[in-house]
Amino acid sequence: MLFVLNFSQNKTKQKSKKQNATQSIQYQQKKRSNMSDDYPNANVFSNTIFSDNSTILSIQDDDDEYIIDEIVMEDLPVDEDNDDDEDDDDIEQKVHHDQLPSVEEVKTSQSYIPTAQLLAKNCNRRIKLYLIISGVFAAAIIAIVVVIVVATTRMSSNKSGSSRTTTTTNANRFDRFDKVVNFLYENRISSLPALKIQGSVEHYAALFMAELDAYQLEPTPANKRRFVERYVLVLLYYQTNGNAWKNHYKFLSGRDHCEWTETITNPAGTFIKGVECNDEGYVIGIDLSNNNLISVQHPRSIPAEIIHLLSLEKLHLHHNDLGGQIPNIQSMNKIKSIGLMDTGLRGVIPDWFGDMVQLTTLALSRNDFYSTIPDSFKNLVNLRILGLDGMGLEGSIDSLKGMNKLEALYLEDNHLTGVLQGNVWSHIKELDVSNNMLDGTIPYNLFHMPNLKVLDLNRNLFYGDFPNDIIVNDSLEYIAMSQNSLEGPFSDR
Repeated sequence: MLFVLNFSQNKTKQKSKKQNATQSIQYQQKKRSNMSDDYPNANVFSNTIFSDNSTILSIQDDDDEYIIDEIVMEDLPVDEDNDDDEDDDDIEQKVHHDQLPSVEEVKTSQSYIPTAQLLAKNCNRRIKLYLIISGVFAAAIIAIVVVIVVATTRMSSNKSGSSRTTTTTNANRFDRFDKVVNFLYENRISSLPALKIQGSVEHYAALFMAELDAYQLEPTPANKRRFVERYVLVLLYYQTNGNAWKNHYKFLSGRDHCEWTETITNPAGTFIKGVECNDEGYVIGIDLSNNNLISVQHPRSIPAEIIHLLSLEKLHLHHNDLGGQIPNIQSMNKIKSIGLMDTGLRGVIPDWFGDMVQLTTLALSRNDFYSTIPDSFKNLVNLRILGLDGMGLEGSIDSLKGMNKLEALYLEDNHLTGVLQGNVWSHIKELDVSNNMLDGTIPYNLFHMPNLKVLDLNRNLFYGDFPNDIIVNDSLEYIAMSQNSLEGPFSDR
């Protein structure tokens, strides 16, 4: 219910009201001023204080008259029975109340302003925080995408570069392998099929020389001899299962092959084991005896390429499991000592041994040879040590009687026949012909040889008188003549 009131009072009463209204307005202005400082939105709020009652106040100052126009009030109660003064007083009071709200009302209304502002600020902060988080998250995603793209690009580049490098490396590797193979083939060291067939010892050795050897000796004419010698040693290693050797003697290391060696000292003396070279750097000795060498490629036991060790003087591979047959090493005209006893060699004793007149030591004992002693052995006039024992050899020993430099002759445990007369073994120190089928009388000159220390004649077919001249030889340390057909007294001297 809306009422529009227009009234005037007497001048005194109007002035009093005007003063009160002015004071109230000044108070409100002051309050709004203070609120403006503390709360920037206070003006907006103060303009709508009475919006709930839809009241509009208008204060005018016209000819000293205080007029309140268009005061709109809602649900104002009216008592028609009261007189006009009472009505005027009530309306005046209500108008005055509606025109100037109390301090408590203003404070109550204004008390919501900080809360609203706080809520607005919190909302703004949350929005800003969400924006910041979203920005950081988006930046992180962008950074991750950039990193992934860069990493992928680099990986592709590295892979491409690695592929090119690998391709180049493989090409270089194959080029070097082909170079090594061609070098060995052109110099007639190994056959081309053997070098090319994967799994062959020649292929392994060539591959080592081309790719695995840290020493990387170049296959050039200037290095030809040393390159070939290194290849032959590597080939020997693979042929005899070098991984199972008791002592590797630095074989296949990145050192010069002349350093594939070790000096061994035992009660018998000091020995150079492994590889031995001369001052020029060429191989002159190989001693791998009693070292668990096992041939992996029968019937070959020792690589035929060993003949390319042109300066080799000593080849000692005894007490190993080589098997197979002896390769033809006849062309090795500088070799002097061959030690191949107890290596599982089989077949016949090669006749070409007789052409190696430079030999001083030939030890073939305890192998599976089933032949006779080659007649060509009569040419081995420089032999000092000959070991043919334990092989079941048959035939005569006549081809051995002319070896006037012999110091040790081992013929035991065979089926040899013949007599000892006619020998020229003036330097003999050890003679063992036991367990054969030798016959005849015992030569008296044997007991007058000044260096003879060991004489074993037992289990033969010797006959005749027991030699009494034995007592004059003070150098003899061992003598055996049992199981023969000897007779006569034995001197008590």
